[in-house]
Amino acid sequence: MTLDEQQAREKAQHLYDTYTSRGDVLNYFSTLYQQAQGDASAIPWADQQVNTHFKDWAERQQLQGNNRRALVVGCGLGDDAEYLASLGFQVTAFDIAPEAIEWSKRRFPETQVHYEAANLFALPQAWQQTFDFILEIYTIQTLPYELRSRAMECISLCLAPGGDLLVICRGTESEERDGKIPSPLSRQSLSVFQSCGLQEVAFDDFYDQEEPPGVASASTITYPTIPENPFPTSARSNPLSLANHQWVLVLVAGWQSQPATNTRTWRAT
Repeated sequence: MTLDEQQAREKAQHLYDTYTSRGDVLNYFSTLYQQAQGDASAIPWADQQVNTHFKDWAERQQLQGNNRRALVVGCGLGDDAEYLASLGFQVTAFDIAPEAIEWSKRRFPETQVHYEAANLFALPQAWQQTFDFILEIYTIQTLPYELRSRAMECISLCLAPGGDLLVICRGTESEERDGKIPSPLSRQSLSVFQSCGLQEVAFDDFYDQEEPPGVASASTITYPTIPENPFPTSARSNPLSLANHQWVLVLVAGWQSQPATNTRTWRAT
C-alpha cells in the first residue's frame, strides 16, 4: 500500500466515523464521492478494474449470462457491472451515491448496463424476485453491524426463484465491533441468507494478495449449468484457522433461492 493509498483510507475512515457518530451512515457514501471530485484514488474501494476474486471465480465457472438478469449491489464505479454485461447478462447496477452512478456513466458512455441510484433498504418493488444472478462485493461489510442483517434480507428479496447469489467479502472467525471499514464478516453472520430461505451451495476460504494480506470473504453460488461441486476434490481441505493470523481468511459462501443438491466445499491456496 502506498502512502497516498493509506492517506486516502485514513481520510475515508475519519469521514465514516463522523457520519456514524451522527447515525447518518448512508449519507457517508455520497459525501465521499462528492469530496473525491473525480479522483478515484480518494475512494478506497475504487480500483477501476474488475474485482480479481470475482473474475477468477467467473472464469473457473465459465460463467455465461445467456441474457439472464443480473443485479450488482453497491456498484461503485461500475467495473464489475460492466464485466457481467460482457458475459451476456442484462445488468442492473445500483449505488446509494448518485455521484457514483453518474461517474460510472461517464466512464462507460457506451454501456449496456442500467445504472440507477437506489437505497438498498428501499429498493424498487419491481426488483423483488426478479434477478437470476446477484453480485455483492464488500458492500455489507461497510455498513454498521446493526444494519447488516437487514441488508442481507433486502438483497435476498431481489433473487428470483432458482437464482444465484455471489457474495465476496473479507472474513473473520469472530467479528469485532471496532468501527473500522471494511470490517470483516464472520461465517455466522452470513447465515442470515439461509434464514431468508436461501441454501448455501458452496463456501470457500483463501488468502488474498493485498497489503497487508487481507481477509477476503465471498459467497459463491453455483449455476444449474455448472457441475454440482465447482471446486475439484483435490482442492478441498479443512477451514483455515485464524489462531495465529490477524489477516488471513477469505470466506466464500454461496446461496441459491431453491433447494440445491450441492454440498459445501472448502478450498485453501
